[in-house]
Amino acid sequence: MKKFLRILLALIVVGALIAAVVWKLNENKQVINERAQIAQMRNDVIPVQVIELSNQMLNTDFTVSGTFQPYKHLTVISEVQGKITQLNYKNGDQVQEGAVILTVDNEALQIQLDIAKVNLTKAEKDLVRLKNLLGEGGITQQQVDDAQNAIENLKSQIRSLDKQMRTTLVKAPISGTVTGKDIEKCAFLALAMKILDIVNVNRLKMAVYLTEEEVFLVKKDKKWTWSPIYTRKTGSPASSRLSTYRPITPSGFWWK
Repeated sequence: MKKFLRILLALIVVGALIAAVVWKLNENKQVINERAQIAQMRNDVIPVQVIELSNQMLNTDFTVSGTFQPYKHLTVISEVQGKITQLNYKNGDQVQEGAVILTVDNEALQIQLDIAKVNLTKAEKDLVRLKNLLGEGGITQQQVDDAQNAIENLKSQIRSLDKQMRTTLVKAPISGTVTGKDIEKCAFLALAMKILDIVNVNRLKMAVYLTEEEVFLVKKDKKWTWSPIYTRKTGSPASSRLSTYRPITPSGFWWK
């Protein structure tokens, strides 16, 4: 009798487990079917916002900050080396284009130039005598040609020394105000050494950096209103050209 009860109890437990599994499977299937039906549903209604058409003015004005810069700014670099014998300008002085800024000691160059000119005069006289001897058969044509080549070499040497002499006179390439002068008279000037800066502020250009959206609103010759921070005066400059002034900025323009 006890054995029969144990078997019956086991069958009941197994049946209950099977019934629970079947119920859970049916429930999951029902959920899957409901989700599939939702997925197959189509919404033909799309919500939109409607406004009435009207004429409006597009506002393209914007405000940016910028800095005024000199119209011309040039750094004068040395093309010769030697001792500075004369210095004609100091910081703050006005200099005109072509004026001599400083003079470098050129005594050695002058001596070489004088010797080359004396040798040229002598070589030209020698050439005349050689040509006379050539007619008499005393020398060969090769000797005359060598003398002619020597004269051409001396002329080239003189032109080179003349150029070096001119470089000992450092002249202003532009007109403006002298700034950044750190050298003094009697100092030694080396090649490619900075001498000074020349800044021309007779005209100014204003550098303004724009965003990607603003740069498309800027056109050449377009008028702008500017106001200095302290004086509160206004003007109407015109943009002259667009340019990317510095690589670290996306875009920018100058006006002058």
